[in-house]
Amino acid sequence: MGDRMTPIPFGNLMNWAMTERTKRQTVFGVRKEYKADPAKNLSIFGEKIETPYGPAAGPNTQLAQNIIAAYLAGSRFFELKTVQILDGEDLPVNKP
Repeated sequence: MGDRMTPIPFGNLMNWAMTERTKRQTVFGVRKEYKADPAKNLSIFGEKIETPYGPAAGPNTQLAQNIIAAYLAGSRFFELKTVQILDGEDLPVNKP
């Protein structure tokens, strides 16, 4: 992964997902979509949630295709980072 993330147009993202589904029977690598039992759910922050699982905030999990893949695999709790104005060469911090 590079230092810069660039947005992908929604139409391109959907074409990518649908083409993969047609050719490989997967969506962003997910072979079997999680189906929740509607009789079972949890409560968090006053809302109902199907599962307490999800990706932590990080650059790879911020990509639209990874959010979709995580949801299809059963994630229902997402921790998203805020967008930084300063990034890349503009941010004077060494990356690990």
